[in-house]
Amino acid sequence: MEAVVDGRPLAPALRDGGSADRRPQLSDSIRNFERLRHRARLRLIGVGLAQGMTVQDVSAEWGVSRQLAARYLRELEALEAGEPDPEDAGA
Repeated sequence: MEAVVDGRPLAPALRDGGSADRRPQLSDSIRNFERLRHRARLRLIGVGLAQGMTVQDVSAEWGVSRQLAARYLRELEALEAGEPDPEDAGA
């Protein structure tokens, strides 16, 4: 956005940069990153559970509610059982 910093109009700068064409790809990339980040978090929680952590421990160590920690556990169990990830449908 150097053009805007230099005082040029925004619309031509966006057009010249191809913003309209790049936005959907960027949105898809961010969505995929977040899905993979969530899956990695579930796997790390699984390691903790295998090492003896409780849902309460997960809640405290990750700084989330016990309800969210329990939901993570259900998601992890579904993932390990090979159930399809509902978020994969849009990927």
